[in-house]
Amino acid sequence: MDSYLTENERVIWQETPSHWTKTNVYFLSLLLSIIGIGIIIFIVTYLKIKYTKYKLTNQRLIITTGIFSRKMETIELYRFRDLRYEAS
Repeated sequence: MDSYLTENERVIWQETPSHWTKTNVYFLSLLLSIIGIGIIIFIVTYLKIKYTKYKLTNQRLIITTGIFSRKMETIELYRFRDLRYEAS
């Protein structure tokens, strides 16, 4: 259990971003690997995705990012409103 969760809070979903969203960057790094900079682009992109985590609880959304220094952003779910607008 994570220490930053309150006692009534439970995790509903947690995941990391997909690498498929960065296929264009991976392809570019493959092309640039001939001159050596492509490997650096590939490693940095891979590590950014690997160390990004999304956690949805019954009270908030928690986004954790960072490789060497961690940054945690929270969005309280009570601020969301369910609005519906229909027009003909």
